[in-house]
Amino acid sequence: MQNSWQILRDNDKQLALCLLFAPSADRQLLADIFCLANELENAIRIPSEIMLAAIRLQWWHDALADMTAPAEVPLMRTLRAHIAAERISRDELLPLVALWQTRITDSEASATPCFAGCWQLAAKVTCGADFTAIAGKIAHQSGRDEAQRPKIDGADLAALRRGGGAARWLYLAGCLAKRHSETEKQGEDPLLIWRLLFWRFGIGGS
Repeated sequence: MQNSWQILRDNDKQLALCLLFAPSADRQLLADIFCLANELENAIRIPSEIMLAAIRLQWWHDALADMTAPAEVPLMRTLRAHIAAERISRDELLPLVALWQTRITDSEASATPCFAGCWQLAAKVTCGADFTAIAGKIAHQSGRDEAQRPKIDGADLAALRRGGGAARWLYLAGCLAKRHSETEKQGEDPLLIWRLLFWRFGIGGS
């Protein structure tokens, strides 16, 4: 993978490690989708004024909408490469940008629904549409969303296990989300990679 995985690791170590268990053909695409979400979040979080946030978000929208425009940002180049390879489409990425564009109108709105859209898209293009609902649950549970959303349960994890190698990264992310909601564990987990390996090979419970 290119820098996207390293950038993602700096933002979300747990998710980055889960992606290492995805099929090699999917890892770059997944890392780029989640990096796009982080860029969209930064577009809102960093500027001090709504107008500046709107301009930043519009740049991402326009760069994805017009494939002929110069793509000087590395992430945009890789996203366009995925589109050219038909791994993902503009019509799938543009609604993702729209989630953040809608959010800037409400300063109190949670970021979790936006990231849930990202998780659902990532699940759809790598694991299949059947797993998008579960991916949304994982996003809300991982984000500690205050709204009362459905939580991932044993049946969800069993469905992800049946999804095979393509869904393995999502299964491991689900195991982590479920464990954290039950233990309320905070901060760094020194056993994280071992937990992932145990779950990967069916050792121990989630």
